[in-house]
Parts: sequence; C-alpha cells; structure tokens
Amino acid sequence: MNKLNSKEISILKAIALGNKTDDIAKNMQLSPNTIDTYIKIMLLKIGAVNRTNMIFIATKQGLIQ
Repeated sequence: MNKLNSKEISILKAIALGNKTDDIAKNMQLSPNTIDTYIKIMLLKIGAVNRTNMIFIATKQGLIQ
C-alpha cells in the first residue's frame, strides 16, 4: 500500500466522520470534483472497493482511529 499524504488523510478522516463530498470540498476550499479525484486515488492506494471499505481498511492499518 502506498502511503497517503496529509491532505488525503484529512479527507479520509472527514469521510470517516460522515461528511459528504460537498461538505469536505467547502471545508478544504476545493471543488467537489477535486475531492472526488482524491478519493479515487485513495481507493487505489489503499486497495479498497468503496468509501466504506476504505475506512475499514484504513482503520485496520492504523491510518485513522
């Protein structure tokens, strides 16, 4: 698994807290399309099939608590 950068970790934590793409984008002052692109890259890096699976894997690997 490739390491996630700090912005990706922030997005991951926001997803884990239940935030939607639009809310994450607004909070990070990025476009929703940019957040979606980050998420697609993160799914590949972590080896997950969807957001829920990504949070499960990231938690199991200690990336988030």
